[in-house]
Amino acid sequence: MCSSDLIFRKYQRSLLVCVAILAMLAFFVLPPFLQMGGSVGGQDPVAVSWQGGDFRESGLERTVALRSLVNRFLMESAAAGGRDPSRMPLLPEGEEQTVQTTLLAQDAKANGVLVSDQAINDFLGQWTGNLVRQEQFDEILSRLRLGPLPLTQRDLFETLRTELAA
Repeated sequence: MCSSDLIFRKYQRSLLVCVAILAMLAFFVLPPFLQMGGSVGGQDPVAVSWQGGDFRESGLERTVALRSLVNRFLMESAAAGGRDPSRMPLLPEGEEQTVQTTLLAQDAKANGVLVSDQAINDFLGQWTGNLVRQEQFDEILSRLRLGPLPLTQRDLFETLRTELAA
């Protein structure tokens, strides 16, 4: 037993360096290589599929998050227009309602229903009683974030376009 302690103490620094290098490889170098090999479709499974389309997990989560942000935008813009946000009807949130709305919007599009940007602007004008200026809309929009990124006007309009078409 004494001889094994002597061997360990003699090579203590070398062993410590080897363990540190192995730890760095395990934590910093190995994960990117493992992710490259496993991203062939198993990382983002299909959550819902239907004839003519599907929703992957990440897309469904993003769409649900966008609807929640659009609801916050609508509540803040109604308040800026002097209306009581608690009395205003909001977009239904949740995965099931999101999928249903998407299916209805695709059916409407197949039947020739198109929602223009002007129709969305008219909807927002009615929503706020035409009392909110564009600068106020922009300021409300700049406060809302989808993760680290701000909610864009394009995201807002696409979500409202889908909802109005449905």
